[in-house]
This record gives sequence, C-alpha cells and structure tokens, in this order.
Amino acid sequence: MFANWWFRKERPILGLTGAVGSGGAGGATAGGEPKAGSLSNASGGTLVSPNPGGMELRHFPGPGNFNYTSSTTDAVIHVVAVGGGGCGGFGGGGGGGVVYAYNVPVPTSPLPMPVVIGPGGSSREPGQWSGLDNHPWGLIKAEGGGGNAPPQPGNDNTKAGSPGGSGGGCGHNPFPTTHFGSATQPTANPGKPTNVWNYGNPGGLGDPSNPACCEGGGGGGAGAAGPDPTKSAPLPPLYRESCTGNQPQNGKGDPGDSNGGGSGGNGISFGWIPSSLGDGGYYGGGGGGAYANPGGDGGQGGGGQSAGNSSNSPAGQAGSTNCGGGGGGGNNTNYSGGSGCLLIYYPAA
Repeated sequence: MFANWWFRKERPILGLTGAVGSGGAGGATAGGEPKAGSLSNASGGTLVSPNPGGMELRHFPGPGNFNYTSSTTDAVIHVVAVGGGGCGGFGGGGGGGVVYAYNVPVPTSPLPMPVVIGPGGSSREPGQWSGLDNHPWGLIKAEGGGGNAPPQPGNDNTKAGSPGGSGGGCGHNPFPTTHFGSATQPTANPGKPTNVWNYGNPGGLGDPSNPACCEGGGGGGAGAAGPDPTKSAPLPPLYRESCTGNQPQNGKGDPGDSNGGGSGGNGISFGWIPSSLGDGGYYGGGGGGAYANPGGDGGQGGGGQSAGNSSNSPAGQAGSTNCGGGGGGGNNTNYSGGSGCLLIYYPAA
C-alpha cells in the first residue's frame, strides 16, 4: 500500500506548473504519466484557480458545457463525475456513484461537451445520474445513489434499500436480512477503455434482532476498504484515488436499541481535488441509518447524519449539496440526498 502522505487532502492542487506529464505510457491505458499537451480557451463551470501554462480545474455544480477553442494533438483531460445521492428512509440513502476517467483524449477541433448534474433523491427515491456527454468515447456516467424500495406490509420503516450507484441501506425487521440496496456503479460505463473506473458499494442491513426494531442500515458510499492497488498502482501520485475505508455498517442490533443505526459508507477523492471542494475533497458518502440514539453517522463525502430517536430529535440531515451524499434515515420521515457534480482537470495553454 502506498504511503499515507500521498493522500493528505491539504496538499495544494495547483502546486505544479507547466505540463503535468512528459508523454510516456498514458493515452488510453491505465498506467503511465499523463501526456503533455494543452487546451486553449477552455470554459464552463467554475474555474477553481487560474493557472495558464499549467493544470487547471473546472468544477460543475450544475449543468452546462465544457468548451475549448483548440487543443494540441496529445492533450488529455481527467474527469470525475458524481451522481446525486439517494434519499434516506429508515435506512440511510446511498451515496451517488463516482466515475473517474483518466487520460481522456480530446479532439483537436472544438467539441462542446454537455455536462449533466443529477439532483439528489427525495421522498425515499434514488438520486439521478451525472455525466459528461458528446465525447468520442460516449457518455461518461455516474449513477445516482439508491433510496428505499416500496414499504413492506404494515410498517413504512421496513423498506428495503434500493439499488443505485451506491445502494441504499435497509430498514429494520421483520425483513429478511438480504434487502440492502445493491451497487450499480461498478457495472456502469460498459465498453469504455480500461482507464475509466467506477466506484460504488452496497448499502448496509437493518436490525436483525428480536424485537424487530429499530436500527437501520447505513447507505453505501463510493470508497472501498482502502485504495485499490489494481487501480492506484499504475497512476502517478497526484492522480491516485484516496479513500479511508469504513464500508456501510449494518444496524447494531443490540437489545434495547442502545447502539444506534449503522453509519454510512465513506466516499472517495483523488489527489488533484483540493479539500476546498466537496466534503474535504471527498464525494459519494452514504447516509446514516435511523434511529436509536445517537443515530448513524453520515459517511465522509457528504453523507447525512440520521435522526437521533423515534421523535426525530435531533433531526436527521440531508446529504450535502454537490457532494452526492446520501440522506440520513428517520422515523416515518426522510431526508433528501445531495446533488452531484462534475470536475475536469486539464492542461491549459
């Protein structure tokens, strides 16, 4: 595993000047340094920090277009898209899926690329997808996070977690303990080159104890149990993934409901994303599961805290805007997921 200092989010994003790479084995392969090159007069979204002659970052909190007037033949961009987070029910909402496209070539002739930003889910619904379209590779898509499925007979809090980029957390029993929401992001973007990676995890299970109340599972988050060497190892340090583990937790399931709902899974970041964006630079955290005090924690990456007791006091939290965070769980109530976003890191002329 790589030394932790590579993943510290306080590292300055734009500390490099000039071209990031010097050619090498980049292009459409997973490894190697980014290719040298540049885009002229890039526009769209919010320019985080101007850096002509070096690397620049554009952040899209809402829909728009990524444009440029020309590019050199070896210019590439790096794209992170985050889907909208799912709405919490009793279980936490799933974080929006995250897709990372590294060393993406751009045509030398101008090609406007529409940016779609998915809203977070409400009323226990999943979030919506985000992505970059009209690229020669086709749509680069981040799925919305899972919410909660229709209620089981007799109790609105016994909803299953629904599928999504990361899956929604399960409500409490009398459920079978298999009704967490599955993750759809890992199989998104079929047919893309090997340097397009997808991040999402299933939601947590609800309280399996008897009596069947009252701890929901946490929503799934985009981060894995740690950086995946098969994805991270070939990449230069500035371009590697960063995640702190903490998969979504199941409801604690202790008699008396004293230990609270499951925490949401943590999200993910990449070395070139500054801590001023997202949740300390992280995206796609899952919402915490309801509701026994103190409630489930929201996952790093914008996941919402769940409600603290059966009266929803303290109240739960919605997922963070533009982080793709899943909403926290509550008792016969719901907290919305946060909207997604898209980031493009590119060499500026």
